[in-house]
Amino acid sequence: MFTKIMDEKTALDLQERGFAFTKETINQDAVLYAFEKTPELDAELSSNFSAIGTIEENSLRFGGYECQKV
Repeated sequence: MFTKIMDEKTALDLQERGFAFTKETINQDAVLYAFEKTPELDAELSSNFSAIGTIEENSLRFGGYECQKV
């Protein structure tokens, strides 16, 4: 499962805190930052980034192709 956000600043802040992300491009101009969903990430988001919206999905998209995590 992946937690995805659209805010680049938040993604970079999370990266500085040790969370890795993968970028997804949708509609040729919008970028999503996909993080592996973990209890640690959930805790960080709820305590320090509760104002941002997140999307939870079980797939990543690379160049228009969808890959699912098993």
